[in-house]
Amino acid sequence: MTGSDPTFDFKPYLAAILSLSPDEIDVRILSGGYTNLTARATFSRAMSLPTHFDFPAAISSVILKKATPYMHAFPSQAAPINRQAVEARALRILQGAEPSFPGVKEVLAGLPALKVPQLVFHDTEQNILWMTDLGQGKILTDYILSDSPSISQLEELADAFGRFTG
Repeated sequence: MTGSDPTFDFKPYLAAILSLSPDEIDVRILSGGYTNLTARATFSRAMSLPTHFDFPAAISSVILKKATPYMHAFPSQAAPINRQAVEARALRILQGAEPSFPGVKEVLAGLPALKVPQLVFHDTEQNILWMTDLGQGKILTDYILSDSPSISQLEELADAFGRFTG
């Protein structure tokens, strides 16, 4: 499949990278994404990742986001591929892996109901982000609108994101 094909087949891609048989991989396309083709891949066993991934934990599932030069939900609408580099950097910042943005990880640690996926790998050749699978949780909007966070926690979160976005 080509890099801009909305029907990208994740199984052969994953099988090649992880040295697995396609029978050991289950891929489900996820709904709700507008800009990327997003899938959940589940493996028949926990996988240690290739060393160049620089991700220490074994995984049994992963979320994959394939960027194309258009919006996945609206193929006639162009969208720059570099949006994925921005998302990868945002995930590194939220993980506390960017020293130029101190405090974000600590703010998020104080909001245990708010889960942020970790960046597992950014495949810049295929334009695919690999992220930890958080399962069936709330999206950020649902969390903010719920009764869970206090006003001070929301202010702290907003301040941290405001510093992040500049």
